[in-house]
Amino acid sequence: MGFFDKLLGKGQPKKEAPAPEPKKDDDLPRAELAQAEKHLAANERAEAIAIYDSLIAAQPESGELFAAISGDMGRHRCLEEMIAVVGPKYDAAVHGAEAGLNLVQAHLHLGQAEGAQMWIDILTALDRPDLA
Repeated sequence: MGFFDKLLGKGQPKKEAPAPEPKKDDDLPRAELAQAEKHLAANERAEAIAIYDSLIAAQPESGELFAAISGDMGRHRCLEEMIAVVGPKYDAAVHGAEAGLNLVQAHLHLGQAEGAQMWIDILTALDRPDLA
């Protein structure tokens, strides 16, 4: 086998492609999140919040879950509810920045500059270059 054959991989057994990395959100309870979002769309906020509370209780350290819940609530303009449901349980060091940024936006949309600044300070303390 010549140099170019080796370079092109001719005559060598084919290597299997590595298994794809699992997506971060594979563990998200999609059916329950979809049900909660349907409640939000129907302006049935109490029902959605009950689902979200149970999901957070079941997966209290899932940053993807906190991001999904705060994102859904933000899209449906349930900003005060997002602050009440996500805010007290959110830990930037555990859950990452996405839900924290959603909390900042919620406070800003409600005209609550001090609340937004509190979350900005918490996120800034993470010392992440992408948040600088």
